This record gives sequence, structure tokens and C-alpha cells, in this order.
Amino acid sequence: AGPSSRPHILLTESTPFPAMRLFAVAACVAVMLPTSSALTISRVFPREGSTLGGTYLVIEGSGFLMPIEANPWDSQAVFVGAQRCDIVTHYTSSSRIVCVTRPTSSPFETSARVPVTVQTYSGLGEARSRTLERAFRFTSGDTPSVWWARHWGAAGGAHLAFHGSLLSVVQSPEQVEVRVGEVLCAVDGDTSPLRHVSSSSRTVDCELPDGDLVVPGRYNVTVRVKPFRPDLGECPNPQCFHTAPDQGDDGYGSGVVVPGASTAYHPRARAFRAGTVHLPTGEAYDFDVFPRVDSVE
Repeated sequence: AGPSSRPHILLTESTPFPAMRLFAVAACVAVMLPTSSALTISRVFPREGSTLGGTYLVIEGSGFLMPIEANPWDSQAVFVGAQRCDIVTHYTSSSRIVCVTRPTSSPFETSARVPVTVQTYSGLGEARSRTLERAFRFTSGDTPSVWWARHWGAAGGAHLAFHGSLLSVVQSPEQVEVRVGEVLCAVDGDTSPLRHVSSSSRTVDCELPDGDLVVPGRYNVTVRVKPFRPDLGECPNPQCFHTAPDQGDDGYGSGVVVPGASTAYHPRARAFRAGTVHLPTGEAYDFDVFPRVDSVE
């Protein structure tokens, strides 16, 4: 075997004891930490997503930090333009990062193409950064929204209906995630197919779960449109996001209730709701969850 590439540390009898301890720690760290490869970004996909975030972005390259192997003092960050992208640890490796975009400062406005940047920080003081220019764009065409609901308040187990700009690509309810707060409203395309379908708007029906998952309170309603159809087995993973660049440029993503949501009993009716404000706090919200009558003692 050739000479070791690890640093040699020479300690003598005159070396102060604190320095000896410092050298020993440095030697241990040098032995335990693997040599890092160069930080590179080779490609980013999909190339477009919602202005309100929720798009799963895949970054391929080298030199990324392995979340389960990195030491506690290392960190890694991704930026899409000026917006942080939240890394999904389960799908991230030394050659691939999966992150979820955050909302832009200009919802529903298509942006210019923005760079994607990966930054890594070593606990030993090394900082690295790589950028791929013009890698992604936030588009209004990838941004769903809701402007009508059959009810703006319900208890667990209630059947709900929401209508809005759910994108023309939506061909089945399973492509749409509706959440009241963090609770997923379950869809079933076999029993409740899409309704009131036009060029870009749809009505999707869903059911709030009953039980402890639904806590009475005030919540916002969000939607997420998936780029593939789960009902046809098209999703390559449980979160239904791209795993290859040839699967399309559009990643779609999240949307919200837009101002002027209708309170009428049909999406095409002309009664409007300007939003609800919780007077004690001044915070706006979309939906009230009530206690179930059979659960009130």
C-alpha cells in the first residue's frame, strides 16, 4: 500500500496538553470523514411549477451531502431563485436532491427563468456553492386555485365539494389533493368523479376523515395538483413527482382559496365570499371545522 493521504501529526514531550487533545480530535475527524467529491449540478427537473410552491424539484449532480451520513455540524440548502426549497431527506442522496418549492412573493404571476443553487456547509469550515442558471420557472399556468365550496364549515366525516382552476391536465380526482389545514380530504374517483368540467376548471368531491385527525378549529384550504394520474398507476413514487426529465416540464404544485370565493350552492352562481377574519386575532382563514354532534358530551 502507498503512503497514507491522511495528515501526519507529530507530538513531542514539549507539546502542551490542550494542544495534544486538539491534534487528537483533528486526527480522528480526518480519519472518520470521507473525502468529499466536487459539488456539481448536472440537471434540474421539472422545469416549471406553481407560483404558490408545492412542486417537487429534482436536482442531479455530485458532491451533495447524504442526510443520514453527514455529521451533525454539516448542513445543506437549496435555493430556487431567491426562494428556499425544502429538502426531502428520504429521497436525497450524494447524487440527487429532492426538494419542495415554497411560494413566490408574486402569486399567480409567471416569473422569469431563475437559477437553482445548492450550498453545502461543512462543520470543519468548508463552504461550497454551485448554481445552474435559468433552471426553473414559476408559472401561473401551473398554479391551481379554489374559488367555490359547497360548505365553508363542517365536522369530521362530512362530504365536501370544491371548485376552481384545477388545470386542464386534471382528468381524475386522484390527481388533486385537498387539505383542510394539514388534514387530507379523501377523494374517490369511482364514487365521485370530477364534475362541472370546463377548459380549466373542475369540481372535486372529497370526505373529511372522522375521528381524532380532525380537530375543531379554523383552517385554510389548500390544493395540490399532481403531474401524473395515481388511478392509472402513473406515479413513480408515493408523492407522485418526476423521477426523470423526459416525464414532462410541468411539475404543477400547490394552490389556495382565492379572494371572492362563492358561498352559493353551484360553482356558476354569483354569490361571493370575501374571506373570513378571526376578529380576536385578525387572521384570515377559509374553513371552520365543527365538533361532531355525536362526540359532544
